[in-house]
Amino acid sequence: MRKVYISICLSLLSMKGLADTKPILMYSEPYQYVNALSPNGKWACGALNDGTSEYVAFIWNIESNEIKNLGTGTVAYGVSNDGTVVGTFPDPEASTNGAKITSAGYWKDGQWHHLVLPDELKYNSAEGGGVANCISGNGRFIGGSAYNAAGTYAPVVWDNGIPTNNISDKYAGSVYAVTDDGSKAGGWTYTKNSGGTRITVMWDADGNQHFITGDDTKGSPFYAIQKFSTDGNEALYEKGIYNFTTGQTTIVPSINPEFWSFVLYDFSDSTSVVGYEQTLDGAQFPIIYRNGKTEKLEDYLISQGVDFAADGMVAQRLDGEGQYNLMIARSISKNDSVMAFTFVDKDYYLRSAVVKLNQNCSNPEPVNVQVAALDGLKATKLTWKAPLLNSANVKGYNVYRNGEKVNGEPVTATSFYDTNLATGSYEYYVTAEYNDGQTSEASEKVSIEVNADEANAPYALYARMKNAENVLITWNRPLSNLPTKQYYSNDDEVSGFGGGNNSFEAAIRYDKAEMQMYKGYKISAVKFVPREKISGWDIDIYKDKELIYTQHVDQELNYGKENTVTLTTPVDVPQDGDLYIAVKTDVPASMNSSNIIGMVYDKCVSGYSDLVRLVTEDEFYSLNEASKSSMGTSMPITWAIGATFKTDDMSSDIDNVANYNVYRDSEMVGSSETTNFINETVPAGDHKYEVEAVYANGAVSPKAAINFTAVTNTAAFKSISDVNVSCGDKETQAVFNWTAPVDNDETVIEYCGKNPSPGAVGSEDNNYGYMAKTIYSGDKLLSYNGYDVKSVRFYPTADADFTVIIKKDGEEIVNQYVENYKLNEWNTVNLETPFAIDENSTYDLIIDCFDVTPDAAPLALDGEAAFTGTADLYSLDEGATFSSTGFVGNWMMGLIATDPNASELPVEGYDVRIDGTTANTAKLTEPTFTYDFSDGADLNATHKVNVDVYYSVAGKVEGSAVFFTLATAAGIDSNFINDIKLVRGDNYIRIEGEGVTGVDLYAANGTLINSSNTNVVNISGAQTGTYVVKAKTANGSKMFKVRVSK
Repeated sequence: MRKVYISICLSLLSMKGLADTKPILMYSEPYQYVNALSPNGKWACGALNDGTSEYVAFIWNIESNEIKNLGTGTVAYGVSNDGTVVGTFPDPEASTNGAKITSAGYWKDGQWHHLVLPDELKYNSAEGGGVANCISGNGRFIGGSAYNAAGTYAPVVWDNGIPTNNISDKYAGSVYAVTDDGSKAGGWTYTKNSGGTRITVMWDADGNQHFITGDDTKGSPFYAIQKFSTDGNEALYEKGIYNFTTGQTTIVPSINPEFWSFVLYDFSDSTSVVGYEQTLDGAQFPIIYRNGKTEKLEDYLISQGVDFAADGMVAQRLDGEGQYNLMIARSISKNDSVMAFTFVDKDYYLRSAVVKLNQNCSNPEPVNVQVAALDGLKATKLTWKAPLLNSANVKGYNVYRNGEKVNGEPVTATSFYDTNLATGSYEYYVTAEYNDGQTSEASEKVSIEVNADEANAPYALYARMKNAENVLITWNRPLSNLPTKQYYSNDDEVSGFGGGNNSFEAAIRYDKAEMQMYKGYKISAVKFVPREKISGWDIDIYKDKELIYTQHVDQELNYGKENTVTLTTPVDVPQDGDLYIAVKTDVPASMNSSNIIGMVYDKCVSGYSDLVRLVTEDEFYSLNEASKSSMGTSMPITWAIGATFKTDDMSSDIDNVANYNVYRDSEMVGSSETTNFINETVPAGDHKYEVEAVYANGAVSPKAAINFTAVTNTAAFKSISDVNVSCGDKETQAVFNWTAPVDNDETVIEYCGKNPSPGAVGSEDNNYGYMAKTIYSGDKLLSYNGYDVKSVRFYPTADADFTVIIKKDGEEIVNQYVENYKLNEWNTVNLETPFAIDENSTYDLIIDCFDVTPDAAPLALDGEAAFTGTADLYSLDEGATFSSTGFVGNWMMGLIATDPNASELPVEGYDVRIDGTTANTAKLTEPTFTYDFSDGADLNATHKVNVDVYYSVAGKVEGSAVFFTLATAAGIDSNFINDIKLVRGDNYIRIEGEGVTGVDLYAANGTLINSSNTNVVNISGAQTGTYVVKAKTANGSKMFKVRVSK
């Protein structure tokens, strides 16, 4: 994540001849390009693109001159009058498997939202997706395009997030503009007559096409309707402004009769048009058309009082096409007062600029007024910023609540605390008083609801089918009911930060004025998110620079999750200085990690939420500001650190939950003292589950809810596949025994789909081999804590030596060579060392593909959208480093997890089929059957047995075939490889186990390096590298893959 709150250079420029107004010129950071202004000129949006990283969308508040980053991999193309942004973002709801793919969406209320795709499609590849190009001024209609079921890149109009009638007419196209009432959409389309060129088109509310040039045969890659007027009666397209009433076009002429390119982007309601012109010599400059004449935008802005030389930000022009290096005019507000354009700065970086004309410079109002409730108090905190003009002449500010002034003397700060409020709704605004006696107009109004105290509810509800007909619901404990100070939300996505092997301290800060609202409170606990195990952690609390409390963290930590550390001695909230809550890390010198402690992007409050210092440094500093200063890029983070406050008279059991009540479809179905509940025998269909917390002090929280569709899990009704065949009282009698099926909630935990596609082919230098890895942690293991992993599965597609490796928190716990496998189907590998899942740990499942068939892919991918960095990793250096494949798809591998507390299944009986014929006369009720073959039966003849099971719910499930001979059943000619294992010494490898006859050591290329007729082979002459050890027994051999380091 690159840029969040941008430090923006603001130039306040004088307008000659006017005393009360002047223009304001505002600059973006380098490589931030504005794509659109809102019609009312209050917002701009676009994306950062420096050519070295992913795009990063931004929204620019033109009223307060603040830019906010909207996330990595995002682009913003349009913005409404209320600041709703449309564009593309990584959307997990757009894919069939929940992987993030770039698709159309809108940003509102601090987050991106999914736009429903035509026919509610989901895409199985990152190649799919859609784009939202525009939004109506009122925010109701969104226009863009998306791939439809036929694979056509079709134009789409969304009404309140839902696609309207199909307007594609079977041909590709895209919507660039839409009116406030949705009666018109404009853009481009292909037609049956246009060939491969775009035709300018308007679609009416019924989806009918109107070609405003009257010709659908002659097009261009640049043809399209770009914008509509506010009333929808006019449209800007490549030639000029089209009037739908008269059917006439007002042609917008170029400045030069001949040119290389002339592009029009936007127009106002007074028909001022902006765009750019490029001459035949390659010189490029923005233009504006107004009052029937096209001129250079530079000339027009200078005539309006803009002085580009005032701050020296804009580079001088060298090609004679003007004084300053302006490039492209992208947008203009409907009232002509705001314009956005790109330019080359003095350091020759490309930037965007926004100019606001005729701005009040005598007594402008405060900007960016915000209000927030103070946690645990019946109080609000109001903040604002000084006016963009004439701020030096501000005497103070007045704050109004519900129309009444609430301060006495003018407030000289840009914040105000409103205390002792009753429950209810409040509306605030702020005015500025000036030294010359003038008073500003009211700022924009902000509203807030002060709620009654109520106990916090459980959150993050999750539901899944468990067993055949049960539903498992899990949730998180409620947040503390004590006042909590933190800069992040608990539903934010937390990632990791680390400084290699450097020990450091991360801190958040609150100013003295806010802390004075908490007079009499004590800091009782601190919470943070440790990401990896290190040598140690300490909680430090500072008042300004003074350390006033420290406590070593000696409790067991849950890594990757929020941990609360109760302070041994609660600390008084300081009243005479700023409060710093810090977590100090002790990182081992041997470590090299960027994932030590949790942080959140996009909510940075520089100097407050992002403080850091190396333990060798004296003072904290803003990580964001330091990054911009040293590297020219932002690091806009917020530490996932918080603190809880309490007073001495607060109940000690305020956070103690006695139990949780669980409801299904408004009826209580049970209660739980833990954070999970199993609702048994749930009818198939849609249900609403709710959970409330019942506290020890008698308080009951509101209900948290989740919708869930229950589907009978037919996979739970398993077939019989483990038939054991033994000899009866005589050699022609066979006894069949099997295990009665139980419901152990067997689940394959995997990211991949069901259909294989070609995988990756390794390099010849590496014998076409590599390691493939999938990572399991966090939500992927949610609700599987304590489950047994006794087997894994994978899908081989070419011959190789396969080894299953499993690591827990980086430590190897399984290394098992795959003895037998079948190509082009799922293979289950039963683990010699099973393990139980710890949901607080991270597991790596690695399939080592060694000595692969040349030019062949050893392992299948699923061909669906990739869980990048999680399920598509590979290594060419024996696991030292892993990277994403860059292919479409996830490795076809998974962990097979089972509940150790299995439950009975409703079995009615069994049938035994021998060689295809049912051998029992009545259904068997016990898992055993004896069958007599005829006297003189061939003991070496191969037979087949199937055991079919009958369930009361699922009916008959046929069993898998098991082949046997009577001789085998009698124990004749049994053949197996003994249980053996490999032990390594400094200069030898020893094979332990019975019946070992010898050991061979092979190089990676198959060359025999050493051989022994004992169970020990010498490796002192082996160089650093990968080797294969072949342990030989009388009944066969077993292969091990080892790495020798010298």
